[in-house]
Amino acid sequence: MDDHLFQLNAEETNGILIVHVSGRVDSVNAEQFHSSLATTIHEPETDLPVALDFEKLDFISSAGLRTILQVAKQLGGNQQKFALFSLTASVMEIFQLSGFDRIVDIHDSRDAAIAAVSQ
Repeated sequence: MDDHLFQLNAEETNGILIVHVSGRVDSVNAEQFHSSLATTIHEPETDLPVALDFEKLDFISSAGLRTILQVAKQLGGNQQKFALFSLTASVMEIFQLSGFDRIVDIHDSRDAAIAAVSQ
C-alpha cells in the first residue's frame, strides 16, 4: 500500500453500518477520504447508525480529524448515531492530543461500539 493510501470496506451488521478503515489519512488524501466516507455512509440511503473500525488505520492527520468531525456532525444532524472503535495506540494518542476523544464517541471494541450506537 502506498504511503498516502487508505481503504474503506463497509458491512451491515444487525442494522449498523460498520466501516473498516485501513492505511493512512493525511493532508494529501483527506479530501478523498471525506468523499469516500460520505459516499459509503450514504450509499444505502438509510439512516443506519455508523461505527468506524480504526484497527488498521496507521495514521490520521488534523485534516483527517476534521473529516471525522464533519461526518459526526452531519450524522448527528440526521439523528444517526456514530462511534469509532479499535483505535491503535498511536491514532488514539492523536485523538487525545487534539481533544477529539472528548468530542467523538470512541470505544475499545467492536461490541462496545455496536452496543453504544444501538441504543
